[in-house]
Amino acid sequence: MGFPKLTSLLLTAPPYAVGIVTLILLSRHSDKKMERCYHICLPIIAGIIGFLIMIPDTSKYWKYLGSCIAVQGIFNASPISLSWLSNNMVGSTKSATATAMIVSFSNVGGVVAGQMFRKWEAPNYLISLSVCVSLLLMSLILINILRYCLNLENLKLEKLSNNPSYEWEIRDGINIRDFRYIL
Repeated sequence: MGFPKLTSLLLTAPPYAVGIVTLILLSRHSDKKMERCYHICLPIIAGIIGFLIMIPDTSKYWKYLGSCIAVQGIFNASPISLSWLSNNMVGSTKSATATAMIVSFSNVGGVVAGQMFRKWEAPNYLISLSVCVSLLLMSLILINILRYCLNLENLKLEKLSNNPSYEWEIRDGINIRDFRYIL
């Protein structure tokens, strides 16, 4: 971004310091409301805004502000996503396996990001930042589709729970009759 090396290293701390506070507040509110989708979408929207601020050829201070906002969007959605996944799994083995798979797949992003921001694109990184915005938009759409599908499943479960002749099973000590997906 045009800052000296030492200054660049020092400037990496504030976004993450703000990020941890934001993450704690978002996570607590998400748990209080028992809702995950919108608490994931909010940081993703912040990430999109942050990347869009960085795309135009603006001053290094605007780019720094954009990167601070983008960090909030990228890193704050991930832990809430993991809790959403584990909350919607019945059974500890299934939950542990799904969580391990998601964590493994999410690490691919770090490998790709290291190859995406090329030196010849500096200082604007138009293509790389556009790819980031596109992927965040895609995740926003997919998260809302998932919420819609889980809501449909909850409606089916509600209808079945009103049917006294339906045989419910118990998995890992949890009566499936009482289970509903967290949206």
